[in-house]
Amino acid sequence: MKTFIIIIATTLLVSIVTCLSTYYLTKQSFEVEKQQLESRVAALENKTKSDSSGSEAIASIEKTKETSQALDQDLILAKQITTNFLEAQKERDLEKAKPYMTDDLIGQYTEESFAGVSSPSMGRIQVTTAEYLELADLYQVKAKIYQNLNGKEVGSSENSYNLVKIGKKLYVNEIKEGKFIEI
Repeated sequence: MKTFIIIIATTLLVSIVTCLSTYYLTKQSFEVEKQQLESRVAALENKTKSDSSGSEAIASIEKTKETSQALDQDLILAKQITTNFLEAQKERDLEKAKPYMTDDLIGQYTEESFAGVSSPSMGRIQVTTAEYLELADLYQVKAKIYQNLNGKEVGSSENSYNLVKIGKKLYVNEIKEGKFIEI
């Protein structure tokens, strides 16, 4: 009984540490992006002070602020789209997942292949990070996917989901599954 309590306490402690580190890393990546954008705004404001006309620099500052706000909204949206897609995948429902997928990704699945194997089954989903990859012009969301066997978590993998923006909407376009790690 004592061993069981120690195992439960250890598992709980590991879960808490994992959640806190995930929160810290996500917050840190947003802070870095925010600092970069703020430094760009400060540089443009300095240019405005030294520029006689200043109107171009002011317009550039406003555009940078708008871009920053749009990027924040898109990152939040990317996380939500990925979560919705993963919930549909957890339910093994391709039709429910299709609104969140590009046509190319949909073409890679049949109902059976999307449903996957019955054991182990997909458990908890923890979206950990979202970032905009400027060079690739896409959004990348990472999520930790837990697997269950007989109602117990047996392991997890950290997967990457690349999303593309088509019009004003984001769609999951590519999935990169991480290595499965047993608990």
